[in-house]
Amino acid sequence: MKGQAFIVLSIFLVLILFLVKNLSPNLNLEKQIEELEFKNLKEEISNVALFSSQDYSNIFKNTEDFLRFSRNSFTSRGKNFNCFFVGAYYPTIKENKQTTLNITVLNLLGFQLKILNLTFSYDNSSKLFYSVEDGEKIQTSFFFNISSSSNYELEIFFSNYENRTEKIKIPLEIDKSKFIAFFSMSLENKIRVKDKFSQESNL
Repeated sequence: MKGQAFIVLSIFLVLILFLVKNLSPNLNLEKQIEELEFKNLKEEISNVALFSSQDYSNIFKNTEDFLRFSRNSFTSRGKNFNCFFVGAYYPTIKENKQTTLNITVLNLLGFQLKILNLTFSYDNSSKLFYSVEDGEKIQTSFFFNISSSSNYELEIFFSNYENRTEKIKIPLEIDKSKFIAFFSMSLENKIRVKDKFSQESNL
């Protein structure tokens, strides 16, 4: 009897291993597809800044247009794509001359931001906005005057269902012009994939 029980148990274990080996890829297939699609989306976003680097005047618009297009495309396929985008641009910095740091914030998170506060660590100046609707774009600017290259931060605080703070590194370099972008994104159908990342481009 013990021998028969051992044989039955062995067959049962082999069957389980067979099912795990053959069904797991199918169970994970949808997740793998979502992750691949999300990865491709991130690469395309990076390309937008790269292709716009020769025409800085369109770099904000091109990024915004691509994000809105992506959202509409995913929505038409029954998927939810949400994104919070912050872009910072400054023209070529000259030593001891006032320069403008241009900021664009695009709320595609799917809900209203009751409060949006931006703080630039150069002089700790802040810009405060209320009731930023889903799909709304905010544009503002800060000013700086430096004698040598240095790194600063742009702190973004926003609140709705919960308080959230993000910090973006802003490298200010003499004789350079840069575009710095921050993205916090998620793609959701039955499975939710999310990530946040920054990129920096010399113009």
